[in-house]
Amino acid sequence: MVIMGSHGRKGLKRLLMGSVAETVLREADCPVLIIKHK
Repeated sequence: MVIMGSHGRKGLKRLLMGSVAETVLREADCPVLIIKHK
């Protein structure tokens, strides 16, 4: 299991840079738990 945080990049930055958490979620061969920053 992979547990990781996400700071919630939004808008143009997310569009241009993507989301590491989303990439891990798509590519991981095991369960992934993403904890969003408050």
